[in-house]
Amino acid sequence: MQKLDRSLIPATHQLQLTISREPEIIFLKNNIEVQLLHLNETQLIRIDFMFKGGQWLETHPQQARFAFSQLKEGTKNYSADTISEKLDYLGATITSSTNLSYSYLTVQCLRKHLKEVLQIVCSMLNEPLYDATKLQIAVNQAKTAFLINQKKVATVCRNKFYAEILGQSHPMGRYQQVEDYDSLTTKHLEDYYKENITSNNCSLFITGGFEDEDINLISQLFGEGHWGGTNNQPPQIKPIPATPFKERHFSVKMPEPTVQAAVKVGCLLPKQDDADMPYIRLLSVLLGGYFGSRLMNSIRETKGFTYDISGSILSIPFQTVFVIQTETPNACVQQVIDEIYVELQKLCSEPVPDDELMLVKNYIVGNVLRRCELTFNLPSLLMGLSFRGEKLHNFVESNQKINQVDNTLLLNIANKYFSPECFIDCCALG
Repeated sequence: MQKLDRSLIPATHQLQLTISREPEIIFLKNNIEVQLLHLNETQLIRIDFMFKGGQWLETHPQQARFAFSQLKEGTKNYSADTISEKLDYLGATITSSTNLSYSYLTVQCLRKHLKEVLQIVCSMLNEPLYDATKLQIAVNQAKTAFLINQKKVATVCRNKFYAEILGQSHPMGRYQQVEDYDSLTTKHLEDYYKENITSNNCSLFITGGFEDEDINLISQLFGEGHWGGTNNQPPQIKPIPATPFKERHFSVKMPEPTVQAAVKVGCLLPKQDDADMPYIRLLSVLLGGYFGSRLMNSIRETKGFTYDISGSILSIPFQTVFVIQTETPNACVQQVIDEIYVELQKLCSEPVPDDELMLVKNYIVGNVLRRCELTFNLPSLLMGLSFRGEKLHNFVESNQKINQVDNTLLLNIANKYFSPECFIDCCALG
């Protein structure tokens, strides 16, 4: 038998991105779109109710978050204790989450308990009580966490950065205030529910070992007519433009001394459906999107300024933001910022070496393949795509373009979007 020579580096090749199947799409009688992902050999079912708008449609801060989280705190047919006890007994979970673009209610249970669990969900979505006492308890807990976070450099830096790059009139750029919690009432929750938590604003994502009879049950409960709030039309998600920033360098002094400082450096980018976005994402990963990225190698491994540094793309309605973030000792803040701009300038002036380009391409393709696995994590990806009006094949086709890109095109893209003059930087330090 031939002895393995471990001194030789294994040959590498470029990964190809393909998917074996896509979700099946059906429409209920009331025109709710349903994406079906059937998984063999499992009795677990996950159902996501997605409602577009999220925090973007708020008329009061924290309105969307609590309008969804308080759905479990009592309905006309089920008290909060009854809901909690039934879910615990059935081994089921109902969770909610809200971001800037959309909100969703996630239901997970065994198939044999689906009818009982969905009866609770149906009551939550059709007849929530929004009890003032329970809301106050939840608000007090959230306010305590908010006050603690306001003492952290990462929170203060984040608030300042988005306020400057997007403007304080933008939903992402507005500072949260403690008064936002004190002034929140059940009336705010009811108003949000009536306008946005409706069948006209809902899409369903069903994953797991379901059968035809389960789809029929879901159709009977949620597909026969209008349910939820009183708004009979889908809510309008209108553009809120970013306010052009006049300065590029910002610093916030913390009220109390801190050991670490927080740093954010970023720029505005086109929307996610722009033709250049696949190449922009590649440059984002190359610069700061994985452990072997340029920023990690330079600022962490070589100079030892920080334990972690990353760059990522944040997609929000009608806008995209690229942000580099890290924490570092107060004395190193300016050196870290300077080094980030050095790496940006290098990205715009030197072609990416072929071996580095192949490494990053394979990393991205491998990550996409992992996200597209037919598992219970896939609905999270599908909901983000659905908000943008895309399907899974659009996402895959966009990422397939990455394999065709060369150094010359990347250099042009870098100069178009990643020129240091396009960036602002912000730090919060003690």
